[in-house]
Amino acid sequence: MKNLILMLMLIPFISNSQIGKQEKVDKWTKYGKLTNPYKYFEIEFKEYDGGKIYRVSFQNMKYTEITDICSFQFEATDDELKYLKQTLLDGCAIKKDSEDITLEIGNGMIQLQYLSGKNVRMWYIEDGKVSKRTWLSAKQIDKLFKV
Repeated sequence: MKNLILMLMLIPFISNSQIGKQEKVDKWTKYGKLTNPYKYFEIEFKEYDGGKIYRVSFQNMKYTEITDICSFQFEATDDELKYLKQTLLDGCAIKKDSEDITLEIGNGMIQLQYLSGKNVRMWYIEDGKVSKRTWLSAKQIDKLFKV
């Protein structure tokens, strides 16, 4: 009798299973990473069909008390990645009253703005709305990019 009750209890779970077939998950490869007690910035990539997709993730510096991560993806060649690095470095040279630098990337754009000295403030904008922000120094940009 106990076996019958146990079988009847398990039938709904067996017949309504929602676990599908196992699929291979592509792993992201770390390209560059910055971490310290209050800042996180990481670039990763994965290869597909002879190309590379990059993912940039960073701590939203608007909220330093909570963990709020921004992440966006884009496809790029090695030359385009070098261009991104150079654009970020150019952002570190922006003068106080200069115009901001914008660069379309992935499904949005980044906007680089004067911060101080050799530092640049980076905003990520998607669908016309500012999503997240962080800042980078020239030394941090060199550390992030291996190109």
